[in-house]
Amino acid sequence: MKKQIFAYKKIVKDLKNGDHATMNESIVSRMETYEPQIGNAKLTAHTTAYKAAYTHEDMVMKPFRAAKETPLIHEADLDRSDAMTYIESTVTVAYGYSKLPNEQKAAHVLMPILANYKNIKNKNLTDETGLVTNLLEDLDKPAAKAALATLNIQSVVEDLRTANNTFKSLWDERAQGAEAKRQHGTVKEARAKTDEQLGELTDFIEALYNSNLLPEAMQKLLGEMIDFLNAEITAYIDVLSHRHLKNKPHKPSPGDGGEGGEDGSGNGGGGTGGGGIG
Repeated sequence: MKKQIFAYKKIVKDLKNGDHATMNESIVSRMETYEPQIGNAKLTAHTTAYKAAYTHEDMVMKPFRAAKETPLIHEADLDRSDAMTYIESTVTVAYGYSKLPNEQKAAHVLMPILANYKNIKNKNLTDETGLVTNLLEDLDKPAAKAALATLNIQSVVEDLRTANNTFKSLWDERAQGAEAKRQHGTVKEARAKTDEQLGELTDFIEALYNSNLLPEAMQKLLGEMIDFLNAEITAYIDVLSHRHLKNKPHKPSPGDGGEGGEDGSGNGGGGTGGGGIG
């Protein structure tokens, strides 16, 4: 009995990036189980090409997942600004108003150090990061550390260090993500390549199954693969339906011509046009 893979190309185009990646990750995982058991050279080649396309898509997606870092960068910058303000105000008050000789002495040690980094919070973000790093190095010197202990602000300096390190880490990750995007192309391009390779793979799977050229055990495995693909397609139609898309796709059945290509034929995974089994 013949099997067909549901038309799905319009569906995958409508998926959000995260859903698109999750669906393909699931299919790749299942192919890694079935493909070696079936042992067909052309199926192996199609599977390898599809996995490579998805791996590239996953790599391109990473910087966009990291885009969530932007509010964290802002938060880390605010944290270090708050720490700097507290340190400066504590030292200034001790310098000008404290009646305790040890606090006066400590403030006189720290005031010249802070003067070297005046208006540090008004610098651009990358310059500020470098200046805070230099300030922390100066505050790590023995005389400065003793003065910080006298004024009881060592913990605030550690807060400043933590915030600055967090900022640097997040900033570097975002920069690496931008470079990765420049080198490897856009998510749209990567998705299109994954979809293309998935289409070639599903065309071939359907053609191979319906050729009845495989031993019964292999035919059974291939039928299970088609059933799995149809279940995945149906599941993601439901995902789109729950999002109340303006043009909600209908749930196809085997033999559904789907969206129709330029020649009027279905463009879904179903159909044997491009999947010669030779």
